[in-house]
Amino acid sequence: MRLQPAWWIGLCVWIAYNAIIFGTWALVGADYTNLAGRDAILERLILPELLGAALVLGVVTWLGWWRPVLREQKYGGPQWALWVLLLFIAPFVAVLLSVTQWSEIALSHLATLVVACLLIGINEEILTRGIVLVGLRGSTKNEVLVWLGSTALFGLMHVPNGLFGIGLSGGLVQAVFTFLLGSGLYLLRRISGTILLPVAIHALWDFSSFSHQVTSEGTVLLATFFQFLTYLVAMILVVVLFRHDRKSRDSAEPLAG
Repeated sequence: MRLQPAWWIGLCVWIAYNAIIFGTWALVGADYTNLAGRDAILERLILPELLGAALVLGVVTWLGWWRPVLREQKYGGPQWALWVLLLFIAPFVAVLLSVTQWSEIALSHLATLVVACLLIGINEEILTRGIVLVGLRGSTKNEVLVWLGSTALFGLMHVPNGLFGIGLSGGLVQAVFTFLLGSGLYLLRRISGTILLPVAIHALWDFSSFSHQVTSEGTVLLATFFQFLTYLVAMILVVVLFRHDRKSRDSAEPLAG
């Protein structure tokens, strides 16, 4: 490693990444309510995410952090918790995909949606549950603080969305929801042992959301039900994960005497 992991490294990269995304949005006049439209997606999603990818991938390579970023070094957790969470995420994605008017999406537009969502999943996961998480682990042995810090920054990076058409209150609400979802993505990394699963789920979640948004108006009540149920289940399972961690540590400690 060129630099040993530390919290300030993750924070600096987080600040730089957000400066790139929101600086680009300001330059192109982005509107958050229309990021993925056919005439908007290239400059409002593809361009900033490509620039963001250059930053996060370049930083991980320069730091020499690829192994801890990609693979989980900490103890895992109960495998059943991973499958329970996926079973709640799947209906949300399936409902949105089923109501999307696919005939209204041109093949070229569909291709850009796939690329954009993959970039978002890769960038935001490598940034928050990769660089930031590894940096925090270099500064503390308390895994609860690692979860809280990395997930809080994941949520906070969505607050500036309020400056681009949804208002400050909308940005704050989105930050809370993103924190809840991020807790589930943290759990997926911990238990699966790799960042690849959170990347895939993050990209799929966004793809189903954007695909529905570009062809339909309004909310889908059934999808909203599973969305909030996922948030609730994610938080419950994170508590289960940390209780499992505590029991594992207690059982590993030698008995006095």
